[in-house]
Amino acid sequence: MNLTMDILRLLTVKALRGRTWCGLRVFDSPGEPADLRLPSERAPYVAVYVDDGDFSLTEKASIGGGSLFDPGGNCWLVIEVNVAGQGQDNPDPQEDADPTDPDIDRPVRDRQILALTDPALELRIGLIARQCMVALTSPDNPWAELWRILAPDRLEVQVRRGGSGLDQPNEPAFRYASRVMRIHVGLLAEPVPGEVYGPTDFWPRVLAMMESDDQLKGIAGILRDHLDGGEVQPWEVDQMRAMLTNEGVRGIGIGPVRADMRETPPAALDGVTVGKL
Repeated sequence: MNLTMDILRLLTVKALRGRTWCGLRVFDSPGEPADLRLPSERAPYVAVYVDDGDFSLTEKASIGGGSLFDPGGNCWLVIEVNVAGQGQDNPDPQEDADPTDPDIDRPVRDRQILALTDPALELRIGLIARQCMVALTSPDNPWAELWRILAPDRLEVQVRRGGSGLDQPNEPAFRYASRVMRIHVGLLAEPVPGEVYGPTDFWPRVLAMMESDDQLKGIAGILRDHLDGGEVQPWEVDQMRAMLTNEGVRGIGIGPVRADMRETPPAALDGVTVGKL
């Protein structure tokens, strides 16, 4: 369940880059606007996150019930459109940029923060938000095609204003040039280690795409190692997906009974006596 959320985030970033007015300024889980170090003032950018997931273990569970690998998972994908501006997010002149050094006071320099909004910026972030939706639905976007396969169910979209200004206790709050779209999506099942897929299935396709990409080929190797279960028998894959106990495997009869799965080893045959009844 966790792997599918991470793949969804990576696919979203790739699907949006170069497809909006933000160009390549699409960032994967940035911490704060100040961390982006955008070279130009009032430059728009997109930030992509994944939030909470809810994976039902009862509605679509397999034979064993309550499987951690079965489908039924939903998560919130967050696409945040912001415009950065040059300034200080804390204008206190007494603030020390390095409070760990008691001997030297270092003033806080200007850094990139969210820009205060205006009518032009409001329209700009609204159009970029629309461009993001168009990018994810575009038939000529191969990353978006994989995105739509991984997230076949789009359940809800929430649009909110971003920025820390809404958290201020005193009115009026600052309104920043920021718009947040929270998309509630349903996800495919996560593969069991060693599960075999055909070449047209999602997981081989996404790994092949990532391996052909200069930015993701290193991650693709790590993912392939985690998906590769080594020499796993088909019945062992079924056991892991259904979360069956060894006793359950014996009872259902889906695989051979190994010696280490028997409660007691069979007694050795000492001899045979033949006689009349």
